[in-house]
Amino acid sequence: MGEIQRAVWYREEEAEARVDIWKYIFGFVEVTMVKCAIELGIADAIESHRSTMTISEMSSTLECDPSLLNHIMRILIHQKIFKSVSTSHGYPGYAQTPLSRRFRPAKGKRCKWKNNNTESDIECFDCRRKRIHIPQRM
Repeated sequence: MGEIQRAVWYREEEAEARVDIWKYIFGFVEVTMVKCAIELGIADAIESHRSTMTISEMSSTLECDPSLLNHIMRILIHQKIFKSVSTSHGYPGYAQTPLSRRFRPAKGKRCKWKNNNTESDIECFDCRRKRIHIPQRM
């Protein structure tokens, strides 16, 4: 392999590594937002409302900070877990998708997350400012 080919190969490998690290970082965010949606009961709230919900309606129902809930919903919409639709009053609203309906636990059951590695667990805060425990491996 010539010197120029080696330099090109190295640059391509470095570029791929930069992309891969961002995939891992954002992959963690995506999983965390899904867990947060389940723990907050966003799918249950929308289902109980029986129509699209605005952020303010959802915030009142979930007793959650609307600005933080808005950030969570933006990520979940990007992942196509929920969908953004206009309400009858022209405000942006949120609706279920077939995927988000699967986030609702079976009647009488609660979601549980198995923790396989207690030494490197992560804690963060949900939009109620309540500490939630996020295991590294699920």
